[in-house]
Amino acid sequence: ILRNAINAGIDITGFNEIMLSVAEDNLLKEKALKGELKIRDLAILSAYCVAGIDMVAISITDTNKYDLLRILYDLYAAANVKKNILGARLIPATTSPGEKLVIDKFNYIPVTRL
Repeated sequence: ILRNAINAGIDITGFNEIMLSVAEDNLLKEKALKGELKIRDLAILSAYCVAGIDMVAISITDTNKYDLLRILYDLYAAANVKKNILGARLIPATTSPGEKLVIDKFNYIPVTRL
């Protein structure tokens, strides 16, 4: 797609990769609240994403640290394949997955299941 756009003379700006910031995307918020989008899904998609796992709230009371480590290892593997840095901006929450963490700037961020 990118090559076709360049050949057609379309000016290219930005990262030319997707960004999956759960806090800033209403569709991602909705999917996370319904349990249709999990952190594991975001880790898999990070291979195609410029930022990695971005602005995702996780429950510090309901999350097994070893399960979280496995997801971070998946993110690390994706970064190695891309030969690029990927981040994980995780927001600790004391609420359970499927609930809303209210943050003024973003209205709310869904607490996402692993």
